[in-house]
Amino acid sequence: MQSPEVWAFKEPPSSFQIQEYKSLPENVLSEFYFNHLVSVVIPECLRIPQELVKSLTDDCEYYKLSNINLSILVNPIFLDNFVRQGSFTALSIGTRIDCDNCVAVTPTGLLILVLNKATYQSFGLEGSVSFYTQRNKDRYIVRINIKDDKVRPGNKIYDKIRNALNLLHNFTMILSWEPPEESICPSSIAKFFSDLECTVNVCQPQFDTQILFSVKMPMIFQQNIQQGDVEQFVEWLGMVAIDGDFSGSFDNYINTYEAPEPSTEIGQIRFLQWRGMYLSKHLGKLIDLLREYNNEANTFWIAAYIQGFSDMPIIKSNQENHYFTNGDNATVLIFNNDKCIFCSQRCSMKKYK
Repeated sequence: MQSPEVWAFKEPPSSFQIQEYKSLPENVLSEFYFNHLVSVVIPECLRIPQELVKSLTDDCEYYKLSNINLSILVNPIFLDNFVRQGSFTALSIGTRIDCDNCVAVTPTGLLILVLNKATYQSFGLEGSVSFYTQRNKDRYIVRINIKDDKVRPGNKIYDKIRNALNLLHNFTMILSWEPPEESICPSSIAKFFSDLECTVNVCQPQFDTQILFSVKMPMIFQQNIQQGDVEQFVEWLGMVAIDGDFSGSFDNYINTYEAPEPSTEIGQIRFLQWRGMYLSKHLGKLIDLLREYNNEANTFWIAAYIQGFSDMPIIKSNQENHYFTNGDNATVLIFNNDKCIFCSQRCSMKKYK
């Protein structure tokens, strides 16, 4: 079999958008539902503030439910106490968005199911064909507002939803619940499922840090910022994240990089990374601390990278996610005193044949 000339194919299109704010609007973060990885880069940071580290480790536990039937999500007691009160978020894991059935629940009460053709045809609830498979029609999206008052026992709509969910295979899910009042313990949701004899495991966030010494740093805020400058700076941040070779030597072609000009050499760069399941409130707390530290320590800048789960059904604003090309849907925030540069990398809206 002849190997295809893969280098002759065009790279998949993507969108890199840049916005500048003085104060980051709250609604920008509120639409980040399923956040998995958060990285922070701080130049010339001799000591990490513990409050900063703990912002995404303390009180950030989430829960894993194994082998559950989705009809449990419309249990009347569960709906009244956890969905209609507080903020409930859930996501199926171990499922692939391009070929498996996937499910998610947003804090707004939207139950989203991504189903293959065979499952959808026997599901019994109306949905729409996936944007990315409109030609083959082999992936379907079903959206159900489980906060709706009609989703209650005794209502025909409720019975139809519960019967349809009951027919699906069991899922393994991760979930988090933010109570409506501080006096209520977030672990109440774990006790609810445990009382129903579900397998519940507590998941702890993971934190890691490293230091890079003697690194050439681009002077992005020493000039009128253009889109090309920001793109190069974000690329440089990516090399920091993978601990790349900044010598510019071609002896190590795969992992070598030379910082864009103008640049200056600094003593050290601190890289911090958290992995877990983070809500928009967690991100808001982290960003407030980063801005505060940036102003107090008078650092050159501070950058934060946020990435969602690869196989989540939707991304920002309920836009359908996919995993065929560059579906990482990354966001980068760069803070410098009273400025905030918001960079978003979004996957292409290409329809597949």
